[in-house]
Amino acid sequence: MKKLKLKDPVIRETDHSVVVEVRHQRLASPEQMIMEYLENFPEITNKRVRELTGIGSENKVKFIFIRLADRKQIERVPGKGGGAAAWRKYTGDIS
Repeated sequence: MKKLKLKDPVIRETDHSVVVEVRHQRLASPEQMIMEYLENFPEITNKRVRELTGIGSENKVKFIFIRLADRKQIERVPGKGGGAAAWRKYTGDIS
């Protein structure tokens, strides 16, 4: 279901059967998923976004980060570059 970017099915067990509800509802957009993740965690990496969204391309995620940064929603975490690069909610305080 993640590959199709759809929500997981809801599985319920009754006395005599199992009911599986397959809802064809889209998951949140990658941008929404990043911002929701940052509500609970201080930073997020390219790798973590790819795990959450099912996006296979590092470059696609990079462009999503850049779009969010252009809108001043996120910023790079200072001192973390290369493979350890991470992003956080925008503070305007790049140290």
